[in-house]
Amino acid sequence: MNKTFNINLGSYPFAIDEDAYEYIQNYLDTIRRHFSASDGCEEILYDIEVRMAELFQEHLKGRAIISMKEIDEVIMIMGKPEDFGAEPMAESHESSSRGKKSDTKIKPGKRLFRDPDDKKLAGVCSGISAYLGIEDPLWVRLIFAILLFTGTGVITYIILWALVPEASNAGDKLAMRGEPATIHNIAKVVEEELTDLGDKLNEWSKDLGSKKKSDDVNQGFQAKSILAEGVNMIGKVASNIIPVIRQIFKPIVIVSAIVLLSVLGISWAASFVGLSFAAPVLFSMGPDSTFLSYLGIGSLFFTIGLPILGIMLFVARLGFGYRIHKNIKTGFWTVWFLSLFSSMFAGMSTIKDYSSRHEFNTMTDYNIESQDIHIAMPEENLDHTFGIHMDKFFVEKGDQWAVRDVTLKVEKSKDALVHVERFVSARGSDLSEAQQNSLYVGNDLTVNGNEISISKFLTIPRKNKYRNQSVDYVIYVPEGKNVSFDNNVKERMRESSLFSWDQIYTDMKDLKWTVKGNSVFSGEWNNLMHHKKR
Repeated sequence: MNKTFNINLGSYPFAIDEDAYEYIQNYLDTIRRHFSASDGCEEILYDIEVRMAELFQEHLKGRAIISMKEIDEVIMIMGKPEDFGAEPMAESHESSSRGKKSDTKIKPGKRLFRDPDDKKLAGVCSGISAYLGIEDPLWVRLIFAILLFTGTGVITYIILWALVPEASNAGDKLAMRGEPATIHNIAKVVEEELTDLGDKLNEWSKDLGSKKKSDDVNQGFQAKSILAEGVNMIGKVASNIIPVIRQIFKPIVIVSAIVLLSVLGISWAASFVGLSFAAPVLFSMGPDSTFLSYLGIGSLFFTIGLPILGIMLFVARLGFGYRIHKNIKTGFWTVWFLSLFSSMFAGMSTIKDYSSRHEFNTMTDYNIESQDIHIAMPEENLDHTFGIHMDKFFVEKGDQWAVRDVTLKVEKSKDALVHVERFVSARGSDLSEAQQNSLYVGNDLTVNGNEISISKFLTIPRKNKYRNQSVDYVIYVPEGKNVSFDNNVKERMRESSLFSWDQIYTDMKDLKWTVKGNSVFSGEWNNLMHHKKR
């Protein structure tokens, strides 16, 4: 049975078995001998120990003692001494990594740190630029400078200063740039720091020519240090308090996560059911190609559904610590981008099918002898039919689609007859198709005595595509005639030379309007406006 030792590696305590202990001692001694001539030998060795300690914590996964298995895994990441030009280790124990070249090409994920080596105040901007892969942090600094004028720049910077840790060792600085923390890279970072420090000391010695200047620099440095220490202290306190708050509120978070997951699940199911039921309408509005219609609807479902699923998984991660495999994430993103591009392609094809417009008009004359003319749009009970009920905009009516896109306006007639001008328009991929689509538009208008009745819906055959068909009426009323409307008319009535918006958007049911000159007069409406002003 192997002995167990307690060691301190980079200020982290570990229990380690005898074989692993001898191997790691040999490993660190070889590294120390290699860097013994360097001024930063001790700092290099310390940073290497810190990085190894972090890796051991990751690879132990709850196990109490470091064994050769963990040693092999860490050495494969850090690299063997001979990989960076040191003498080979005199290994006293066999290792499964013997004879293998360590994988120094591992590309770890980036981590957000404050960069102490390229900072103007706290290194927030340079740390963000390193995380985002921006070579010059000037651009990030410019963004924060612009945010100063919005009032959010200062508070955002202070929050990031407090919560984002500083890259305090070589391993942190490599993680900040997304580079592997191998022995070679750690040594390179430390030696670069020593070189930069020497250059800065030379510059300071040249600049501090007078005592006054020296005192000013020291005072500025002390003030900056006090500010930095204060914000760092806030960050440390926050980092200690947040885990406690997290434990206290964990049951609430779990319940909230369950509720939110349920809501998101219902939303996704509702979007699926909604798209399924709306499929006939979407097919009618969609491209002429059946394949593109199916592609567009399917892609739209995944484009909407996958982000909802992603939010569900994110909530599950926060509430329950659930993590999704990287390959599944990649698959989700791949499917979502393919769905997005497919939706865009189907959308562009649909836009093309609406690119041309055709309109024609007809004029019908009516001799209505009555002094009073009533214009009505009767209610039509289509609630029992299938469709998209946006105020009954698009519904199914037998073998036709009923579309709520009928408008009217009232103008003055030039003679004693009532004239009804009907404008029909439609769109298509070209002028010929738009003209063909306009010919299949239907709408019922009847004149019975003194009443003009217009259907609120136009109709198109189910076999035809919806291409923004519309029907617009202009009713010309002779001067001196009285005209009245039912309340349904005002919803579809447009402004004209006779009627203003103020007159249209009143309760028109019991009002009579007399055409006089280029306007209309209503005593009832005038009284109504007078009472409203009072």
